[in-house]
Amino acid sequence: MWDPQPLQLVSEQLNMLSSLDVTNRVELTDVDLLPVVENCHRLRELKIRATNATDSTIQAIVNNLAHSLVSLNVGGCPVSSAAMAELVSKCTKLRVLHMWSCLRLDDTFLLALNPHFLTSFQVLDMMDVQKFSSDAVRRTFGQQVWPYLRYLRIRAKCTREDFSGIPEFATLKLNSNTILD
Repeated sequence: MWDPQPLQLVSEQLNMLSSLDVTNRVELTDVDLLPVVENCHRLRELKIRATNATDSTIQAIVNNLAHSLVSLNVGGCPVSSAAMAELVSKCTKLRVLHMWSCLRLDDTFLLALNPHFLTSFQVLDMMDVQKFSSDAVRRTFGQQVWPYLRYLRIRAKCTREDFSGIPEFATLKLNSNTILD
């Protein structure tokens, strides 16, 4: 059983916190995470993978951490494409975004990605997200140039040519099935 008191203490006493990892704490909900996001404005790295963070937590991140957040892991969280689209349009310092098994993501999110806003974006990991159309992939990664992208994992019915906007040196994991791919 999860005791919410430690996170409450973090939100009250550690407002200078720069990194938080509560990965695999499925008991955590927005009620537990919101005080931390709302009070720890210097968070640069937030790992909330496999929690029950929803769009409410994503909205709080947008409202409170847009100017500081550089790395976010929301893998397995029930977040929507619309919420994540807003996040990538407002959190412009974001460099790393992990979204494994975020099953509600679709083309809305993918089309919101813009290298003119995400000027330092380096890692995008979307293993097991299966709702992307080949057209949205082509428009996002073929018609836009991503000069700093180093790693992209995506599941889509595409070929390498559809990713002409990512650098040759970048690692592209297309349709990988395991975290070892």
